[in-house]
Amino acid sequence: MVVSSGSTPQSIALARQSGAQHVFDYKHDDIAADIARLTDGRGVDLVFDATYSEQGFVESAKTVRRGGSWIVLGVGPGRTTRLAETHSPVDAILAERGAERVDVNLLRYFSEPGTLDGEARALLRQGMDLAMEWAEQGLVVPHIGRTIDSAVDAINAGLQSLKSGHGVVGKVAVIVDRDLALGTSPGAP
Repeated sequence: MVVSSGSTPQSIALARQSGAQHVFDYKHDDIAADIARLTDGRGVDLVFDATYSEQGFVESAKTVRRGGSWIVLGVGPGRTTRLAETHSPVDAILAERGAERVDVNLLRYFSEPGTLDGEARALLRQGMDLAMEWAEQGLVVPHIGRTIDSAVDAINAGLQSLKSGHGVVGKVAVIVDRDLALGTSPGAP
């Protein structure tokens, strides 16, 4: 069973369209209680969390079953302000369940490449190759909600839109080569 959440009709519809059997509105539903009901109190085996909200992290950690795994994509609990690390109850919640926490922050590896040893670089490269292979096979299809040109003003406007949290469901893609994106040759009609 795949469970997801969203807060707008568009994001909820996208989650259903992408294969989620149950989709909750995280602004209105008690997701931890609803998942407990769905799983007869057991909880879920695996959570991928990309909420970037401390309260969201806490609520999703409460859904992990005993011995399950909670994977945060991006910044983790206690770091959502990006200005200072704060106390988070997530680790205590997971420890109480004997659950594993895994932090996946790929941006760190690009912004701080010195943090990667040879084994980590090989694993990252293998993961990126596998992701590209799955994308080529159609197994992973990111939802592109908006495309923008690579002009600085367009990128800045796109970043402002992302920061405001309004208007884009899915990913924003920067088009560097419009002809390549359209599958045409330069100057072709």
